[in-house]
Amino acid sequence: MLAIACGDRLIEAESLYSKGVYATHDGRLHESADFFAAAVALNRACGREQRALAIELIVHTVLMWAGQVRLALGRQHDALQRVLDAGSSQMLATLLMRQAEAELHLGDIGAATLTASRALKALRATDMLGAELAGTARSIGDVQRRCGHWGEALDIVNETLGRLGAQPDPEQLLAAVQADIYLDLGLPDLAHRHVEAFAAVSQHSARQRQRTVALRWGYCLATGTPIETATEVAHALESEHLLLACELMLVAGQAAPPGPTAAQCAALIARCQPEGLREQLAPLHVLCARLHVQEGESHLALASIACAEHELLAGGIGAATMLCGLWLAQALHGLGQPAQAVLKAQQAAAWLTERAAQSVPSEFRESFLHRHPVHRALLELAAGRHATDQHHTFHGPNAMDASS
Repeated sequence: MLAIACGDRLIEAESLYSKGVYATHDGRLHESADFFAAAVALNRACGREQRALAIELIVHTVLMWAGQVRLALGRQHDALQRVLDAGSSQMLATLLMRQAEAELHLGDIGAATLTASRALKALRATDMLGAELAGTARSIGDVQRRCGHWGEALDIVNETLGRLGAQPDPEQLLAAVQADIYLDLGLPDLAHRHVEAFAAVSQHSARQRQRTVALRWGYCLATGTPIETATEVAHALESEHLLLACELMLVAGQAAPPGPTAAQCAALIARCQPEGLREQLAPLHVLCARLHVQEGESHLALASIACAEHELLAGGIGAATMLCGLWLAQALHGLGQPAQAVLKAQQAAAWLTERAAQSVPSEFRESFLHRHPVHRALLELAAGRHATDQHHTFHGPNAMDASS
C-alpha cells in the first residue's frame, strides 16, 4: 500500500500488477482483473504501451477463467492489431493461444485448431525460455488435445522439451499437459509421474492445487482407485474459477456414487449458459440428465437431454464427445430407451474411432480405444453390450474387463 500511495505512477502500476498476481493465485479472479486493469491504465498513461499490452493479455486470461469467455474473445480480437503493431512474437503467441482456448470453450473446434496452429508458429519465432515457454506451449498443446488432436499435442510437448533442454520448467506446466495426454491415451502408468511432478510444485496456488486434484482423480479413475469428491466439488462450486469448477464436476461425475448431485450440476449450468460455453454445457447437461435418472426424476432427465442435444446440434465439442456420448447413452438406458441409447453411443463411437485413426500415434491406439475407461465403455455400448450399473462410468480395470 505504501508503494501505491507514494505518488510514483510506475511503482504504483507494478504494485497493482503484483497485487493482481497474488489475488489470482488465491482464486480472487474478479479482484485480480480489477488490479490488472488499473495497472494497464497507469502504464498506458505513462507511455509504457508494450507493458500495458502485456498486462492486458493477462486480463483476458483472468476473464476467461471466470467464465467471461465471449468478453475475453472480443477483447482479444480488439487487441490483435495492437499486438501486431508492437512486433512482439511473444505477445502474439500468448494472444493467439488464449484466443484458441476461448474459441474452444465456445465450441468452435475448427477455429480453435487453426488459431492454435498460428499460436505455435508465433511461439517458434520467440526466444521464450523457462516457465513462459512451458506455459504457452502447455496451453497450445492442451487446446489441440481437447480438439481431438493427440498426436499434435504430443509433438508440441516433445518439441518444447527439446527446446528447453537443461532450462527449468519450474511450475511443471508441461508435466500437467503430459499427464492429461497420457490419461486420454489410456496410459495411466505413464501419466502418474507427470501428475506427481505437477503436484509437487503446485501448492502455492489455489488454482493449481485444484488442477492437481482433477489430474489425481483422472489417474484414480483410470486405475480403479476410489475417490471422494464431495468436499472438492462443494469448494469448486463456490469458486470464481468457473472453468476449473466445470472440469472438477465432469471428472467427479465419473466416480462411483455418492458423487455430485443434479442440483450441483444445474448450478454450474446456470453459470455457463449465459456465456455460451458449449464445450462445458453439452457434457454438463448430459451429466445432469444421468443424475436426474439416478435421483428418479425422469421428466427432468428428458429436459436435460433435450438441452444437451441442442448444444450438440450446434457443432462438435472435441474430446468431450466421448464422455458426452457415453453419459447420454447411459441416461437413455435408464429412461427405458435402449435403441436410442445404442444409436447415441454409436454416433460418439464413430467420432472416437475416426480420431483414433487420424490423430493418435499407432503405438497408442490400442490403449486409447480399449484401456481408457470412457472409451472402452462407449464402444461396448455402441456394440449393444450394456453394464447393469448406469449410475457411474466405470470402476477400474477389473470391472471393465468383467463387462467385456
